[in-house]
Amino acid sequence: MRQTRAFFVPDYYERFICKADTCRANCCHGWCITVSMQDYFNLLSVPCSKRLRDKLDVSLHVVKNADPQRYAQILPNWEGNCPLQQEDGLCGLQVECGEQMLSSTCRYYPRGIRTAFDDECCLSGSCEGVLETMFESMEPIRFRKKELSFDMELPQRSEQGCAADEDRSIQGAWFGVLQDRTDPLEIRLMRLGHVAQALTRRNGDSVTGIIKEALATFEPEQALDDELLTGYGVQMEILQLMAGWSEGIRPLVYKALDVFGMSPEEMDSQKAIQAHARYLACKAHFEQAYPMWQVYFEHMLVNHILYQGYPYSQRHESVWDEYTAICALYASLRALTIGCLAESENMEDFVDVCAAAFKLFDHSGFDHNVMVFLRQIGLCDERAMRVLCVC
Repeated sequence: MRQTRAFFVPDYYERFICKADTCRANCCHGWCITVSMQDYFNLLSVPCSKRLRDKLDVSLHVVKNADPQRYAQILPNWEGNCPLQQEDGLCGLQVECGEQMLSSTCRYYPRGIRTAFDDECCLSGSCEGVLETMFESMEPIRFRKKELSFDMELPQRSEQGCAADEDRSIQGAWFGVLQDRTDPLEIRLMRLGHVAQALTRRNGDSVTGIIKEALATFEPEQALDDELLTGYGVQMEILQLMAGWSEGIRPLVYKALDVFGMSPEEMDSQKAIQAHARYLACKAHFEQAYPMWQVYFEHMLVNHILYQGYPYSQRHESVWDEYTAICALYASLRALTIGCLAESENMEDFVDVCAAAFKLFDHSGFDHNVMVFLRQIGLCDERAMRVLCVC
């Protein structure tokens, strides 16, 4: 069933073209394939060979905090590949059962269709072609309505859609703060945290009024040296957690930790202190080699917010939880790129590291897991997030 609707899309959407066989990466490698509730039950009942059925039964798992659009995942095998991929590189499910049985993720990747509160369509940063298209322009990403057609039954809007105007106002404020280039990106993230904290504490007050007051009362604070060391240590711990959550990102994480002089088996605070000077040297190289890095990171954060449906993704209890996930993503991506690109000035290398990271960020429970971690170590208040953004 082909359906057409007006979707909220980023301005680079129409410029994106799949690189096909010229792509340096592989869409079937390095990440968990998200499956909707409808696709999940279709796969449970599809007639197929015993060999394919066994692969589906082993690899298909319902996720925690499932929702209709992100209900289950197809987990990669020990090599990091999709278990449904044949030796000739073709998809066994498509070959045996037809393209119509592919999950919407596989059919439309890197597009992400969101309909819970509003009709949105974004492109995942896990695709190198998306990042390269996004980085072609140095102007802030803008959004507009565009009619799109899909060969699938699009989910109906939630009955909570009446709240979409308020949610869009919050999301628009997030975009506005992140794209205000009068300040460095780290200050913009701090300001965003002040807004998120105010929204979390609101008691039925006007969203517009709360945001306006929060922006007017924000004051940046200087992080102390010992706080920076603590923040750096948290960055390294998040990297280590990322290596445990995804086999695809593990080699890059270990490369970065090795550059900083930190063994994955010896992740203690003393090691973090000893490696901090080396990290700062690598950071200086990175910022010189990639002078437009703040624009690239701004683009990726704004794109990720739309792709994940922040700040109303329904995966977290509050806007503040969404914000802590954004800070953790930013801090870990900074550390990963700084470490992996310590001897590089190549834009393709930068894109490849970021795309690999977004296979974890966009297609797993990273945001929830990292938020739980920060809560467990007691570093999830506004001051802690400010320090994490500066590192």
